[in-house]
This record gives sequence, C-alpha cells and structure tokens, in this order.
Amino acid sequence: VSECSDVEDLFKVILGEQSSLIPYDQEASTVKLSKESAEYLNNVGSDTWIYVYMVGNSVYVLEDEGTLMAAPVKDSVAGEFTKIADNAVYLGKSDTTYYYGVKKDANTLIYDIYFCTDGKNTLKAENMEIDELRVYDDMLLIASGNNDYSEYELSMISENGNEVIIADDVSQYARADEKNILYISDGDLYVYDGKERKMLGLDADY
Repeated sequence: VSECSDVEDLFKVILGEQSSLIPYDQEASTVKLSKESAEYLNNVGSDTWIYVYMVGNSVYVLEDEGTLMAAPVKDSVAGEFTKIADNAVYLGKSDTTYYYGVKKDANTLIYDIYFCTDGKNTLKAENMEIDELRVYDDMLLIASGNNDYSEYELSMISENGNEVIIADDVSQYARADEKNILYISDGDLYVYDGKERKMLGLDADY
C-alpha cells in the first residue's frame, strides 16, 4: 500500500454488486440490488426511517413520511424504484400482495384501501374507518366504527375487492377456517360462511 487511495479502492463497495436484501423469512430468497435501487436505498435511508417489505415479485419501501415506493424483482435482482403513493399507511401483506391505506383526514381513522401486486395498485374500498384489521391471503377482515373499542361493525373485503358487512355490535371475531367466520354480536354467537349468517348460541362467553 503506497497511497490512501489504494486502501479506499480495496474496501470500496460498488452499488448494485455487493448490496443485497436478506429477508428474515429463511424460505424467501435474497434479493440483489441493482445500481439504481441501491442508490435510492442508500440516499433515502440516510435521511429518514424506511420500512422494507419483500412481497411477491416486488420490493416495497415505505418512507417515514408516507411515500410508498416499489421496485420489480426479476431473476432475484431488484430494479429501479418508482412511486406508488403518498400519505400511505402499511396495513399488511400476503405472499403476493401488499395492502396499504391512504388516510383521508389526519384527525380520523378513515382510509381508502389499496391492494398492490407486482407493483400495480388497485383501489379496493373507499372511506373505510379502521379500528382493527386482520390480513389473510384471500381477504381482509375489518373492525370499525366504535369509539370505546368494545363493539364494532365487522366487514370483509375479498381478494376481488367485494365488500360485505357481516354484522354490527361485534365484540369478538375469528376466522375458523377458509369458509367460516365466527363472531359474537350483541352477546350471541354466530357463524358467517360467506353467504349466510347462522346463530350458534345465545349468551356466548369468550
């Protein structure tokens, strides 16, 4: 080593060649960053908190102030990031789809809900008040509309975007299997099978 530049060259990281995203999920594949995606992550990560999600064939980055970006993944390499939305809030993800909301008002919990698959976003529901949300591969269950957090309106948004209000005055709910949702409404136990609601018992305990 004769000059400082020799040491700098020895340890220099070339963006897009040494940079990779290693997922927590051991079954998921490591994604290598292209030069463009590595430069974006390096620049934005030095200025603000970012949240990185590897979903399906895309990498999503939610910046701290709500800007949502996505980069396509092809042959295990992330391409260039493009903006998907502003004022976004992370709601959940499945194996292939990233779910996010865009808040309508800073003082409420009312959102427009979007599904994003392979970087393409689709508006699925508007003006949804969300107190609690559970994400499944084929649906979202949303509890909303109660200030004391004891009873809710329970609704479902299916994978194709259809919204169904299951019941009001719901205090507890759970998805029992692929077809059935159990819930307690006004103290009584019901099951909803995607088509009909059936009472299972009176004065249910939980």
